[in-house]
Amino acid sequence: GKGVIVAQTTDEALAGVDECFSGAFGDAGATVVVEEMLEGPECSLLALTDGTTLVPLATSQDHKRAYDGDEVVQLYLHDEVASTSQPLKQLKHFERVFIPKGETRRVTFHLTADDFSIVGRDMKRVVEPGEFHVMVGASSEDIRQDCKIEIKGS
Repeated sequence: GKGVIVAQTTDEALAGVDECFSGAFGDAGATVVVEEMLEGPECSLLALTDGTTLVPLATSQDHKRAYDGDEVVQLYLHDEVASTSQPLKQLKHFERVFIPKGETRRVTFHLTADDFSIVGRDMKRVVEPGEFHVMVGASSEDIRQDCKIEIKGS
């Protein structure tokens, strides 16, 4: 949220609390939440499916921009266990969004069976059961969230 301070030490945390109560964050500084710092990537991906279409529920990463500007959100997939060779990052969806200073925007991508399909050895498109790496970021070199999902088949 607004006014997030990530402190590496107790002294930095105490200085951050002092800054919040000094009025630097306006009304947002009236309440302070102290949480334990977790390290490493975080990604939650929940989805609904009818067996044909996979509709992920929105994921969220709460980073507020320091300045107004455009961001291109890109979603990549990698089939971890495909029967044929697949690219490490295959761009499936992207959306350019304008994000005003201090705000966030939610971007939702709807994935279908076609997004998970590959050209099989018989040269026909097929969705194979297995593990997929889902990556979201500003570019293929700037992945901000990632997770793995499993497609189960009969």
